[in-house]
Amino acid sequence: MQNEKSKSLHFTEEMDRLSTLLNRHAGEVCLEKELKKAILRNQLLCVALIDINDITDINTKYGHDAGDAVIQQVAQCLKQDLQQEEYAARFSGDEFLCIYPAKQRQEIHDRLQKIMEYLARKTDKDAFHISFCYGLTLVEPTQKITAKQVIMECDDAMYQWKRRYHLDKARYSILHHFLEDEDARQFSYDTKCLLHALVASTDDYIYVCNMAEDPSTFLYSQAMVKEFGLPQQVIHDAALEWGKHIHEADQQAFLEANLAIADNRSDCHNVEYRAKNCRGEWVWLRCRGHVERDMDGNPILFAGMITDLSKKNKIDHLTGLFNKYEFEDTIEQMLTKKNTRPFSVMLLDLDNFSNINKFHNHRFGDEVLAKTAQQIQSILPQGAKMYRHDGDEFHVIFAQAASKKQMEEVFADIQHIYRTQQELNDRKYHITISAAALNCPDDAADVMNISKNLRYALDHSKRNGRNRLTFYEKGMRLHEMRELDLIEQLRYSIEHDFIGFALHFQPQVDANTKQIVGAEALARWKSDIYGNVPPLIFIPLLEKSGLINEAGKWIFQKAVQYCKEMTTILPTFCVSINLSYIQLSDLQFLAFMQQVLKEEMIDPSHIIVEMTESYMVKNDDMQQTLFHKIRALGIRIAMDDFGTGFSSLGVLKKAPADIVKIDKVFMKDVLTSNFDATFIRFIVTLCHDVNIKVLLEGVETKEEYEKVKTMGLDYIQGYYFGKPQPFQQFKKNCENNTSDV
Repeated sequence: MQNEKSKSLHFTEEMDRLSTLLNRHAGEVCLEKELKKAILRNQLLCVALIDINDITDINTKYGHDAGDAVIQQVAQCLKQDLQQEEYAARFSGDEFLCIYPAKQRQEIHDRLQKIMEYLARKTDKDAFHISFCYGLTLVEPTQKITAKQVIMECDDAMYQWKRRYHLDKARYSILHHFLEDEDARQFSYDTKCLLHALVASTDDYIYVCNMAEDPSTFLYSQAMVKEFGLPQQVIHDAALEWGKHIHEADQQAFLEANLAIADNRSDCHNVEYRAKNCRGEWVWLRCRGHVERDMDGNPILFAGMITDLSKKNKIDHLTGLFNKYEFEDTIEQMLTKKNTRPFSVMLLDLDNFSNINKFHNHRFGDEVLAKTAQQIQSILPQGAKMYRHDGDEFHVIFAQAASKKQMEEVFADIQHIYRTQQELNDRKYHITISAAALNCPDDAADVMNISKNLRYALDHSKRNGRNRLTFYEKGMRLHEMRELDLIEQLRYSIEHDFIGFALHFQPQVDANTKQIVGAEALARWKSDIYGNVPPLIFIPLLEKSGLINEAGKWIFQKAVQYCKEMTTILPTFCVSINLSYIQLSDLQFLAFMQQVLKEEMIDPSHIIVEMTESYMVKNDDMQQTLFHKIRALGIRIAMDDFGTGFSSLGVLKKAPADIVKIDKVFMKDVLTSNFDATFIRFIVTLCHDVNIKVLLEGVETKEEYEKVKTMGLDYIQGYYFGKPQPFQQFKKNCENNTSDV
């Protein structure tokens, strides 16, 4: 009896009372289990996140009981549709999570569409319309993804649909206002003038079809007749006539969308295609429409709008600000006036804004952008106008040139708003803003250079800690151009058999005997124009440009070849090779390392790969798998720059390091600092307790060596034992059994 009671209690804890589906927690647990099953069974897993439309409006207009009834009705439909081993959970107020093992995306799409059609038919014509939006994610059995990531992908997909739904709703609201609203029916107006007024007030092309009389005849606005060379406004067999203008590759999509209306399979029309205008140009169009029915459900009117996507709309619909096209037009107008007055421009960028989208969702992110636009716009001085650029960026034009002090004051006011956490819809978030500013026409005299120079200054703000304002200076552009030039030279070198590249070896010695036991392979590059370029400059450029993968392969292969040569002189010689985090994210690099070891026929124990502490501290599953595979090859792993990160001691517990390299920063004051000496001794003891060898970097003098040689270190590296040397010189020194000591 007690066992039955326990089972009942457990079921109650997992069930959502209103919908009788699983609750959120149980749904998440179920998703985790199904992801694991999908991997074991090598099968697909389709997941849907469903959100009921307009539930807030239903609650407001008809009461919460009506809203609850809608939730129950949708939940019941989802539940009845479930097949064996499929699950549904109520995720939040009006959201549901459905899990479909071994199902394709199209099948689930069709099933959800049937549910919506059923709900539409069942809805009382005098009440509200029940519908929902959904996002689907198909998880492959080989795909490594968490339940949270799956839900986020579904949410992103659902957000796109939800956004289209609200845009369509807004577009149709004009017609619905006149056709459905009780107050509007009591309001008297001339219906014959309605179409003319709509045509005159929009840049879109309007079309109307009286489906009750002739569903093949359409009326098109005069602007569309003129733009596409149609024979007249009223066209019989309109689908055939208009279809002649549509691109061959888009004909199928056009016909399928029209058949869905003609066959009464859909009341909504939304399709994009290319059409040729009267000038012979192909332009992208978005055609949207809606079918109105009489009380018996028969179609009586089909009307909508065709939008020319190539036209530049001036308003950003998310924030209500003017968009980047209007910004560019305004700048051009200001610069082409006969008496051009100096003016200033500021670029604002929300730092790490993607984190808000990841932590919450894109819908909330859009709301934050809209609120941020309102907040900043409200504090701008007179004569300043704000524009939405792309993503999380905004421009501000100051009609009169502002001094640096004035712009600093404006930016300080902006920073003051965001000095603390913000709150929106009961959710807290924090943002900072990086900015750039310049004066026109002194700093730039056209739109392109204004954008470029602002970007140079913004990059400077980002590189120097973010949350700051940087004024453009000509040197920034020169620095950027030099970087781009260096990248092109690096690319040329790599494509021409790595001309200018070389490997230098810096000796690593036994801490007690001072005998060479190995070396660190260090890349060097000489430019034909700039001469020897320091690694601190060209390595980040290789990473930034994506060239690090090719360069890294060359470095690894050369280092292994040189190491094999050295083993003929010193049989136990080992080489340490630095790996970039970008190389480690390349799934093919591990196979490349294995191939090189096989080709060179070298014992892998002679090879050590170095990774920075900041990379190794991440400790995610994919990273641990990579470390395991590297060690399975017989290659050892060294943790470089140890002691400079934020989790140095903690990372030792889980890190797969065979060797820890204590950063040279702890050698700087070792002769006078008790802290540095104590830290080195402590790390040596800690590492030895877990069978990790320790190498100390940065030993440059005899006094420093005498200070550290009694600390129990395994290896030492530094100028005292030798600076980095070209390989042939390093090899010769070893053959002569000499060093730089």
